Amino acid sequence: MSLREANKAKAKAKIIAAAVALIEQHGAENTTTREIARQAGVSYQTLYNYFPTKALILRELLVDELEAWGTAADALIKQYNGDVLDTLRQINQAALDLMMGPNQAIWQELTSLILHREISGNELFAKASIAHERYHALLALAQGMGHIRKDVDLHLVAHTLFCLSDYAYLRAFLMQDNAGQIMTTLSQQTELVVQPFLTSPQQDMLLEYPQT
Repeated sequence: MSLREANKAKAKAKIIAAAVALIEQHGAENTTTREIARQAGVSYQTLYNYFPTKALILRELLVDELEAWGTAADALIKQYNGDVLDTLRQINQAALDLMMGPNQAIWQELTSLILHREISGNELFAKASIAHERYHALLALAQGMGHIRKDVDLHLVAHTLFCLSDYAYLRAFLMQDNAGQIMTTLSQQTELVVQPFLTSPQQDMLLEYPQT
């Protein structure tokens, strides 16, 4: 990395760190780009060069969160103990906990802006594709261990699981459904998709979901 690139990365990191600190204190709605620039110790023009709008700063913050979730999902896959459905549940729970956590309001605001095409969601969507990759990685591991039939199209199953989880998160953001009920429904839908492809004794390992 050149010195110029290093300085740019350092400036962006300072801006994001300042935004996180201010949002934690005052909330996203009450935090302005000028306050972020002041907190980061950079000129407003410098901030504008990297992030012309506050929404783009928020999007960058969530991109970092998605990468952290990818790391957590990788750890769950490495700990796979032979129960495909339970590991999928843990991966989905980790994602829901992230999106319903301290930055839930930011997730909701950005989701609304993207759906109304006020900002592009391309970068966020690109990072969200890591969910598909993690589903596929887990399914491939399970298939290699003989827990999923060899004739299954893993990419198709992973894509289906991604679509189900994506819809669940939209419910959380836009409809503000109960998180416990969202997770229960998502787990049940996941089981309906995956269970027919499991090999014995996996087929007998049906999960019970608490009613919320």
